[in-house]
Amino acid sequence: MINYYCLHHSPATERKHYLRDLFNRQNLQIQWIEDFLPYCDDVINYPKIHCAHAAKNEILNNAEISLCLKHNLVLKKIGELNSEYGMIFEDDIKEPSWSINEYIPEIIKQFEEINGEILWIGSDPSMEIHTKDKIKILSNSQTKSRFSHCYLIHSSVAKKVLNFYCNIMAPPDWQWNFTIDYFKLKSCWCYPSIFQRTSIKEIPSLLRE
Repeated sequence: MINYYCLHHSPATERKHYLRDLFNRQNLQIQWIEDFLPYCDDVINYPKIHCAHAAKNEILNNAEISLCLKHNLVLKKIGELNSEYGMIFEDDIKEPSWSINEYIPEIIKQFEEINGEILWIGSDPSMEIHTKDKIKILSNSQTKSRFSHCYLIHSSVAKKVLNFYCNIMAPPDWQWNFTIDYFKLKSCWCYPSIFQRTSIKEIPSLLRE
């Protein structure tokens, strides 16, 4: 079974309108993660995190902390599942030209055949896999995170990495890179993929304001 989650910054109502239409067309039942607004106490009182990968000034800003805490929460939820997959979307995904319900079962089949542990479905044009295959799973020393706007993880892996991942050291994608290295996870990229509306300049980023 696959459980679908969307990490959403609730004041960005135009994003939710876009996503509701997208998920309806894709026939996906979504669990919305809207906790930890940037101005809530949990975020404002969070200790400063110095990181070279921060959006600016080498310190994670409130928007980045908010997103990190959303990822932590969804990972906890997936870790509590009974041998199921969780697929995580951030709220700036671009609707793919392909059917998620049609493709994901075959993607998971190929992912499991190579004993993958985390699968990056999100991509960017600069990191896209170029192939003539309908579906392709790639895993090597270079296939760490491809941003964090769409990925798939099994409950057993979520449970294994939970404590380490939730100790925030960096933005979510770099936090995953550190986690992949620490646990020597088999990290995989896939084709087809899902792009990020912010990275292709369709909408502005909320992390760099």
